[in-house]
Amino acid sequence: YPQFFTATNLEWKKLLKPDKYKEIIAHSLRFLVQDKRIILYVFVIMDNHLHLIWQIQRGISAEAVQRDFLKFSLPLLVLCVSLVRWLHQQLWQTRGEFAQK
Repeated sequence: YPQFFTATNLEWKKLLKPDKYKEIIAHSLRFLVQDKRIILYVFVIMDNHLHLIWQIQRGISAEAVQRDFLKFSLPLLVLCVSLVRWLHQQLWQTRGEFAQK
């Protein structure tokens, strides 16, 4: 039977604001559908949380699906956010070096 699932970002931070981060979530959900772990009825991704209605397939526990979904999505999101921050810092450092010359 269909179930409602919500995941929120720590302290409601707007980490999912960029579309590229929403794509990571969509990719994770797409994998779960293609791997026949869930039937996905609807989902919405907001800047600081997501809601979805899914049906876990027989023989698969809801806890395992939720764990795998978050286990796959979260490290990619953390990596992307970290990379963007690092690139941003590098850009500002480079701009500062050119400004001094």
